[in-house]
Amino acid sequence: MPTHFEWQRGFNRNLILGQFKTIRKADGRSFDAVGRGFWLPVLHSAIQATSTAEPLKAACISASLSDPSINLNDPAAFLVRCHQAFEKLSQRPKSKFVLYTTFTYSGPKLIDWIGDDNARIYWQPSPTGNFMRKAQRAQEAQESLRKSHKVAAEDNTLCPVLVHISAFDASDAFERANDYVDQFRGMLNSLINSSNSINPFADLMQPHAVNKFRRGPFHSVHHPDGSLATEKFWYEPRWVHSAHQSSSRIPRITSEACNAGGASSKITLCANSFQTCCFDIAARLIYTRPTLHFSACGKFWKS
Repeated sequence: MPTHFEWQRGFNRNLILGQFKTIRKADGRSFDAVGRGFWLPVLHSAIQATSTAEPLKAACISASLSDPSINLNDPAAFLVRCHQAFEKLSQRPKSKFVLYTTFTYSGPKLIDWIGDDNARIYWQPSPTGNFMRKAQRAQEAQESLRKSHKVAAEDNTLCPVLVHISAFDASDAFERANDYVDQFRGMLNSLINSSNSINPFADLMQPHAVNKFRRGPFHSVHHPDGSLATEKFWYEPRWVHSAHQSSSRIPRITSEACNAGGASSKITLCANSFQTCCFDIAARLIYTRPTLHFSACGKFWKS
């Protein structure tokens, strides 16, 4: 049977599945929470998925683990079950979703949006816009739950970012949109960090953030009308950002700077791939050589 999954070299697949067999409960569908929390990331690393199946990889692995008919002592059979789960999950129709997230940045608007055929990222949308007002109102329903998990609140040192994407469900939308956001964030941080020097005394200093562009404390998935697509939210459990408001002299990237024609007031970096869009932005920023000033960062564990 063709499969979208395979075992990575260097991982003891029998040992990993054997650990799940040990912590599996009598119902055959659930596991000891501590053991599952430890071994699940290992299992994810041990299984490689094709680019088509990657967005659904987590759901396929969970479905396979929760299948009582899988005895967890046959690595080949486990992959076949993952493939079956993918075939079932991928037949569902896709819907439109919007990921609401934030970056640790305050200053002028860098771009309007960038995207490819699969997703579009909007930078710093207007807080008075129809979607933003409805989305932030919808997030109020999660406030008490966020407080119970000690999730930090947003402040004016964070820049809102929206990712419009099509996905099978809210969890799938988060996984897909999250990858796009981190690719874009990685390009921006690569640009900034390329001018940094190595500090030989870094180990003697307090833990701090290496990157300037970091994700905000929590993220939520919405329908296009701003309502919550799921009451579940995602958050950074070790998020600490003690920031001071600072002036930023980053020039806004206009269509005139990024496109040869420069006829439109909107930036249109719709290339064949999202990576091309990111590289184009980085190249333009390097070319214009802006003076960069960001909010100061506080204690943050290196990762």
